[in-house]
Amino acid sequence: MKKIRELAIIILLIIIIGLFLSYKLTKIPPGINIDESSIGYNAALVSRTLKDENNRLLPVFVLTLGGKDWKQPVRIYATALLFKIFGPSYFGLRFISVICVLISGFIFYFILRLFFSISVALIGFFLYLSSPSLLLQSHLALENVDLLPFVLLWLYFLLSYSLKPKNSKLVFSGIFLGVSFYAYKGMRTVVPVYLILSVLYLFYLSFFKKVGQKKSFIYFMAGSGLFLWPIKILQTKYAGAIYDPAGVGLPSFFQASLVYLSSFDFSFLFLKGDKMLVHSTGRDGLFLLPTLILFFLGFTRIAKENKNQFYLILFCLIVTPLLLTTVNSIYRASRLMVFVPFFSFIFVLGFKSIVEINNKILKLLATGMIAILLIINYVDFAKNYFAEYPKLISGDFSPDFDHSFFQLKKLSSEKRLDAYIEYNDLNNHRADIEFFREVYFNESDLKVWAREVESFPENGLILTSISASGELENIMSIPSLQKGQKTFYVVKKID
Repeated sequence: MKKIRELAIIILLIIIIGLFLSYKLTKIPPGINIDESSIGYNAALVSRTLKDENNRLLPVFVLTLGGKDWKQPVRIYATALLFKIFGPSYFGLRFISVICVLISGFIFYFILRLFFSISVALIGFFLYLSSPSLLLQSHLALENVDLLPFVLLWLYFLLSYSLKPKNSKLVFSGIFLGVSFYAYKGMRTVVPVYLILSVLYLFYLSFFKKVGQKKSFIYFMAGSGLFLWPIKILQTKYAGAIYDPAGVGLPSFFQASLVYLSSFDFSFLFLKGDKMLVHSTGRDGLFLLPTLILFFLGFTRIAKENKNQFYLILFCLIVTPLLLTTVNSIYRASRLMVFVPFFSFIFVLGFKSIVEINNKILKLLATGMIAILLIINYVDFAKNYFAEYPKLISGDFSPDFDHSFFQLKKLSSEKRLDAYIEYNDLNNHRADIEFFREVYFNESDLKVWAREVESFPENGLILTSISASGELENIMSIPSLQKGQKTFYVVKKID
């Protein structure tokens, strides 16, 4: 009964947090960017035809943006599945990121329950989801958070095995680490490190702690091998999708040190955040500033607890950026989302140090101070995110095509006119328009009008960024979501 009540509480909290994360999901960021729309377009195609834009049947990787970028299968097929069930939509495209964040929070809670009480695990659950980057990434239909559920499941089964050895846990741990390789391109540099660390940890457990069998690592390697052995074949079939020699190089010692140490720059992690404003407000880090106190307390707590599982988490944190040095990744918080569970675990240890203070008054004051500072910091971040952030990054996102296409579809049906998009706008926003065409029209239902070479269609209703004049009239104008973005118009001939 207690377990059912506990599960009900965590599910209720996930629903509430899910509602918060979904707030203004299609309005912030304002509009869509080409990476989001290329994922949405191909996911819609796969859900409808089982083929991508290159006419490949159920491809493992999808080549988009005119051959410039490979999209990962986890995001494409998760989105395609949601589109198949509910139909393609802009909300659904971004909601996949919300789902990833919520699932990862759910798994993180149960990792904490392996070691802590329900109350401590619940605090850890909130500390994990308090990361500003999780709110930022949950509103972007990008792949940065897709790795989190799989990395956390790898870690959960590995830690669970260390407490109650069962070979099936190692198989699952290996499988989820293998899947994470296909969740985010940055995991190409992280999975090899975690793979080696996992095997070393299993050797340590079997030879020094007498936990499990001496050949237990074989089960782990069998699980991960299911997804890692095809790499060479896939690299041949999808050249550049897994490993792009042009983007990877052997750095000098100085450059490697700079990249590695920058990953642990506290001003970056707790204040500035990602150097790309799309992934940052410019004034909030990967974590809330007050959690820095918890980090130092938790760091010292690891030695006091002296548990091999806690040392494993610390080592995971330390080794994560090792191979990122080969891609010259400096101050890119969006590439370090895998940090969130490891830092959050250490925050929980820090919180545990506070609640175990013997002096009740001091404990109450310390707990209250940390709680108040965290709430103030998060409220300030959220206010800035919903109010100022959209203005800062509006130039990186399209006009309001979602509302524009909705109105074009509605008006063309009401007036029984053919729907058109102007060629110049299609050419300027091809990826975005291709996605919203899949959402609101069948391919044959939306026609293209070239202003320079064609007369205005007699029975046409045209979506264009040029206001009507002369013999044309604006039926509706769709204002920009933010200053500096284009206004679009639904135009027809004057009767």
